[in-house]
Amino acid sequence: MSDDGDDEGGGTRISDDGLILALAGAACLLAANTAYGRNQPDAVVVFAMLAAVPALAAVVADLATDYVPSIRIHLLLGASALVATAFAVPGRHYANIATLGVAGLMGLGRVFEVEYRGKES
Repeated sequence: MSDDGDDEGGGTRISDDGLILALAGAACLLAANTAYGRNQPDAVVVFAMLAAVPALAAVVADLATDYVPSIRIHLLLGASALVATAFAVPGRHYANIATLGVAGLMGLGRVFEVEYRGKES
């Protein structure tokens, strides 16, 4: 077995955009589960799921095909997660505020990188 450096396992690889969506989407899914289990406002659950489901679907598509998630998915994830964060603030649900806030900033940070700094993957 030689180490050419050309082939890294031969399997499918996730893109950088897919990795961001996977981490942020999983965080939103966990926050939605926490919000639902602790009887937090329904808006927290709805917007956290709105952030998580399309992001995780894009990750599956990224792994299964040559699809690279578009910036629109990052924008949807970031905006939805921050709206869910805003709904969690009045109830002082600090774990969800932090989780959804970081996930939202991950999504919107990628939008900022691509749109304003011109960095593509």
